[in-house]
Amino acid sequence: MDSSTPTESPSVHESTDLLFGRDDSPPWKLSAFLGAQHLLVALLYLIYPVLLVQESGHSTEESRLMLVATLAVTGLTTLLQARAGRRLGSGFLAVQVANPIFLPLSLAAVQMGGLGLLASLLAVTGFAQVLFARVFHRLRTIFPAEVCGVVILMLGVSMVNMAIQRCTGASLDGHIVPRHLAISGLTLGVIIGLTIWVRSSLRLFAVGIGIAAGYAASWILGLLTSETFTALEHHPVMAFPALALPAFRWNPTLLLPFLLTGIISSLDTAGGLILCQKMQDRHWVRPDLGNLGRGMLTDGLGNMAAGLLGSFGIGVGSSNIGLAMATGASARRIAYATG
Repeated sequence: MDSSTPTESPSVHESTDLLFGRDDSPPWKLSAFLGAQHLLVALLYLIYPVLLVQESGHSTEESRLMLVATLAVTGLTTLLQARAGRRLGSGFLAVQVANPIFLPLSLAAVQMGGLGLLASLLAVTGFAQVLFARVFHRLRTIFPAEVCGVVILMLGVSMVNMAIQRCTGASLDGHIVPRHLAISGLTLGVIIGLTIWVRSSLRLFAVGIGIAAGYAASWILGLLTSETFTALEHHPVMAFPALALPAFRWNPTLLLPFLLTGIISSLDTAGGLILCQKMQDRHWVRPDLGNLGRGMLTDGLGNMAAGLLGSFGIGVGSSNIGLAMATGASARRIAYATG
C-alpha cells in the first residue's frame, strides 16, 4: 500500500477489503464524521465507571471527576496509539476505552479502600503492563495464539449476561421489556443491514445511522422524554475539564489479582492489534511482535496515567476495531479525530 498518495475518495484496496487503509488520508470532513462514530462507540463504555461509582455509593461529583479523567486518559492514549513511532504507539486506529475487564476488581478495591485505593492499584498495574510489554517478544512460546484467543473469547463471554440485560431490559426475575428489545433489535438490525447489503460509501456511516435510529425509536416509544435532558439545562455546552488528583491509599490484598488482570488486559490489547495487522494485509501470516510491544507499552502507560488521575482502567476497544472492519475505514487520521 502506497502511503505517499492521499486517498480522496473511497476505493477498495486490492490487497484488502478496506476503503481507507492505515496510512491513507481520507478528507478531514469525512475523517471527523468517522471519528465521531468511533467516539459514540467509545462513550458506550463509560457505563462501566458509572456502574462502579453507583454500586459503591459515591457522590455525583466523584462520579463526574472519574468520567472526566477517563475521557481525558482515553483520548490522549488514543492519540499516542495512532502514532507510528519507533518506541511508542502501534500506528493503528485502536481507540482506547474504559476496559470492562477491570470492573469486578475495581468494585472490590473501592469497597475495601475507596477510589484512592483503586487509583494506586491501577497505577501499579499500568507499570507492570509496561514491563510486560518490554519482554513480551521473549514470551511468545508461553502465550501462543491459541491461549490468547481463548482468553479473549472468555472475556467476551463473561460480558454476555450484562449485555443481554441491557439489550432486553431484563430484570433479575427474567422479565423482558419489549421496548428495550425493539430498540436494541432495530439499532443492531440497521447497522448489520447497512454493513452487509449496502455496497456504497454509506456503509462508512452504518454505526452512526444505527445509533440515530435507536435514539429515534427510544423517543417514539417513550424511553426518552424531554425530562431526560432536564439535568443538562444548567450546564454549559462546552467547558474545560476539571481534574483532581485522588487521595491515594494502599492495601496489597488485591495487588496480585490486579497484576494478573493487567496481564490479561495486555493480551486482550495484543489480540486487538493483531486484528488491526490482519486488516491491513490479506496475506498476513504471523504477528509483528515489535508493533504489538509498542501498542501494549502505550496501553500500560495509559493505565499508569489512569491511576494517577483517578480514571477507570483502560484498554483497546474491540468494538471500535469491529467498526473499522465493518466500515472499511482504518486510517490513522480517524484516530486523531476521535482522540
